[in-house]
Amino acid sequence: MVFQGSVTISLQRKDHDEFFKIYSTNFFGDYQLLMELKSTECYKSSNDGPTYTYCIKKVNMDELMDTFPDAKTLFTERAEARRIEMRRIRKQFETEYQVLKDEKDDSRRIDENPKKFYTKYYADNPDNQPEFLTNADYYFVQQEQEFNAEDLEEISDSEVLTRTT
Repeated sequence: MVFQGSVTISLQRKDHDEFFKIYSTNFFGDYQLLMELKSTECYKSSNDGPTYTYCIKKVNMDELMDTFPDAKTLFTERAEARRIEMRRIRKQFETEYQVLKDEKDDSRRIDENPKKFYTKYYADNPDNQPEFLTNADYYFVQQEQEFNAEDLEEISDSEVLTRTT
């Protein structure tokens, strides 16, 4: 949970293709813990000041969920819904900014026009951040694209199960 400050999410690498910002009282990592997934996104403290978070270890989260099975059901349902929403937000960003699946091709896209993609160039001037990082409602108001379940599931293929069986 973000106690103070904010956390910026990038697609795969820190400072590249930053697409979403999480503010105080919001949280992240819940669906990764509850669904035993490893995130492919990169989370970092934003450039707008110090960031403080409350963290819980996976083992402690598992113990809480075992102790309170009703809470586990509620938290798991919420986590599944949050995962779908984060995939939608990510897919919307990828579509709007024509993110390429091949990392080398995508790096070339950024190098050719770095300011268009706001890749670590606003760090020197935080007031020059794009609207999708400054407006917390950007992805919830700007829902022009409709994504079917297959489009959204495509993103989850990059998630890796953290438990080996």
